[in-house]
Amino acid sequence: YQRRVRGKFWVMQIFNLTTLLFLLFFVISSHLLIIKVEPKTEECIYEEIDKGVDVEFSYAVHDGGLLDIELKVKRDNNIIHQQLHFEGRDVGLFKTTTTQAGVYGFCLSNQMARFTVKTVFFDLSTERHSDQILKYEDLTPVERSIKEIEEDLMVIHKEQNYYKSREQVNRNTAESTNERVQFWSIVESIILFLMSLAQVFYLKRLFKDDNNKSVSYTHLRAHETP
Repeated sequence: YQRRVRGKFWVMQIFNLTTLLFLLFFVISSHLLIIKVEPKTEECIYEEIDKGVDVEFSYAVHDGGLLDIELKVKRDNNIIHQQLHFEGRDVGLFKTTTTQAGVYGFCLSNQMARFTVKTVFFDLSTERHSDQILKYEDLTPVERSIKEIEEDLMVIHKEQNYYKSREQVNRNTAESTNERVQFWSIVESIILFLMSLAQVFYLKRLFKDDNNKSVSYTHLRAHETP
């Protein structure tokens, strides 16, 4: 009898854990994208979000111009947040808890640029409040541990996305600096080569003029000698 009770207990535990993981899979979603925004345009991502959902939109400009981009957050085509972002000076993060259900749009605008294409990384994550799914005090110790692990994994996921973005920005900066150093090194070499040719030509001409003057002077002295 005790074995049957224990067997039923573990079956219930496995069922509860499976249910919890299934709910967490649908409750938490994350989108990691890298997009190029052409000049005088804007790119948007839309998602239908319910009321009372935690929304976090992080973004970073990888390369292009002054590493600037404008973020516009819309709800049913009405702008609810707008910010001009400069990479390295501002924090590319927008967080809110939705007060109304609707279609939310997250737009990255490059309207201020004339010729520069901006490469932007962004991550959109949504999470329902835990009291809308299961109350924490109603969970078993094992389920609480899984919930804590899941929250820690979400934090790690966000940190990884952030450091990946920063690594890409720093790599682009280093590559851009390297290209500029190479370009100006080539320009400097060409200038030095041209200056060397000019000096050789000038010295050659100087010695030629001195020889002509010396020959003329000798010829003149020869005519003046009685």
